[in-house]
Amino acid sequence: MDRFVTTIGRITPTIFLALAVASCASVPVEEQSEELRLLLGEIQAREQVLDKRQALLKKRAELLATIEIQQEQAMPLEPMPNAAAGSNYLAAPKEGGQCHRLVHLPAKLSAEPLEVVVQDAADQIVLSPAIFSTVPRSVVVGYKLGEAAGEVEMRTRQERFTIKPSYIDFEVEPAQFDARPQEILSMAAHQQFLPCDGAAAKLIDGNQKWCAETVPAQYQTVEHRRLLALSRVAEVTRPAETVTLTINEPVNPVDTALYEPIVEVLEQQQLVTPASFKREVLLPEFQTVTVKRLLRPAALSWVAVVCNAKNEARLLEQVQQVLAGQGYAIGEADGEWGENTDAALAKYRAENDLPQIGRDLSLEELMLLELDLGS
Repeated sequence: MDRFVTTIGRITPTIFLALAVASCASVPVEEQSEELRLLLGEIQAREQVLDKRQALLKKRAELLATIEIQQEQAMPLEPMPNAAAGSNYLAAPKEGGQCHRLVHLPAKLSAEPLEVVVQDAADQIVLSPAIFSTVPRSVVVGYKLGEAAGEVEMRTRQERFTIKPSYIDFEVEPAQFDARPQEILSMAAHQQFLPCDGAAAKLIDGNQKWCAETVPAQYQTVEHRRLLALSRVAEVTRPAETVTLTINEPVNPVDTALYEPIVEVLEQQQLVTPASFKREVLLPEFQTVTVKRLLRPAALSWVAVVCNAKNEARLLEQVQQVLAGQGYAIGEADGEWGENTDAALAKYRAENDLPQIGRDLSLEELMLLELDLGS
């Protein structure tokens, strides 16, 4: 981009120099004004393209920086709650008369669209070709002499006729790009807990072990067409098109009036509208990629659950009634666990970001369902 700015800086003094010498130049004032107008329009278009490209590059850098910061914040996990110093044992909370269940809270990721520039802003030259009109022209190429053919002295000559005049045209070199692969961070690295064995495991209740494992960052590769040079236009002169005819005529011009001429019609073209061009700004092209951002790291946590079987049956019946009233397929609200209740509670927990604890009722979800825990 610095190269483009330098180019504009070099062109601008040329304009002022041209203005300074315009009055003493041999080129007509009208032609000078047209050249300056085209030059000024070209510079303005280039400046618009560069401004748009700079703004978009800044926006893209800000978005990618945000994702990089989130990746740094996702590693490593905070120390596990209730873990003794230097120990891998995750102790359960000690609350009298309260039951707890260890749950695995998976990392929570969002899926958000991110627009990535795959082709920089550029420009294009739109040409308007010269317009011609066709005018027929009759040319005498011979005479019908009849019986006097041997009496009239004849001559043969070649004559060239212009059927299309020379004119000014334009040749365009389109904007130049180079294609480079671009890696987009689509998911920040984070950690998750998996059942495992080994010294690094978190020992739970003497039989369940969990290990923290790193989920590597994910990237998407897109092709970025980087602008190298804006379009260029050059003025060219198209040569005239001609045709050569052989003409057979009397040597004495007086004889041409005595005999019937032989005529050939030429289709001559006349310039009506000269060729012209205009420069148009092309906006950048985008590709949408899905970016997964870390909203919550993975964790192991103790959850308070209902531990009295009789109390659980009474509360489960109330849970079934509330879920049925919210449109979940419960079946009969009988206070007993079944496939319908399992599926409905799993769906409700997923939709409300609650831990999946199977056939247990957590105090958190009971409060969310607005059930009275003391009754």
